[in-house]
Amino acid sequence: MPVSSNAAVQYALNHAYDGKGECAEFVSDCLAQININVPNTPFYQSTDYVEAGSSATMGRYTNPYKCARAQLRWLMDQGYPTVKKTGSAIEWADINVGDVVFMNDSEGNPFGHVVIITGRNPQTGESLYTAHNAVRRDEPLGNRANYVVQISRNSVGPSAPSTLSINPTSEPKDTMEVGEKFYFRGSITSNYPINHCTVSILDSNGAVVQSKALTPNKTSVDMLADGL
Repeated sequence: MPVSSNAAVQYALNHAYDGKGECAEFVSDCLAQININVPNTPFYQSTDYVEAGSSATMGRYTNPYKCARAQLRWLMDQGYPTVKKTGSAIEWADINVGDVVFMNDSEGNPFGHVVIITGRNPQTGESLYTAHNAVRRDEPLGNRANYVVQISRNSVGPSAPSTLSINPTSEPKDTMEVGEKFYFRGSITSNYPINHCTVSILDSNGAVVQSKALTPNKTSVDMLADGL
């Protein structure tokens, strides 16, 4: 059954003007009311965001509780249903009360600002949102949504913890010659769709020499066949 988002919406409406936290922190606090606990710790790198080029490469780790782009990545990694803007706008029918919406920030980053949907205009059907930074309470959303995380339709979420298993069947030698090839073989499996995989080669100082990333969006990845 989908999780009820009523408590998150009520928290947003009650705390719209309290000045506590910026946009991602505010939405994190809303989600905490329905036991979706966004981690308040930096563990995503700027290059790990949901889409390449969606942010400047800052070369640092970012916190899903405090950073909108990292929050989107974290919610997707937990298996929450998402809808991405592919045309001029996301259909209003795909956005429900309690959903989390990511939109352009003041610098034009497409996932740099996050809000929560707290109502719907009874005459037009347009979604209304509440947010921090520039305070908004039941503000018309218009066509600003770039990504919608459908919390209202979630049927997995925190009641089904994510499991991830990495099963390599080949391992590189301790030392390799310049130009020598090595093929990764094995599988990565999860009970939720795997949104992002990265394999990196490091030198003896721990610096990344080469890296390959995939966005498979499926529950099992074959390291060799899928191109890792």
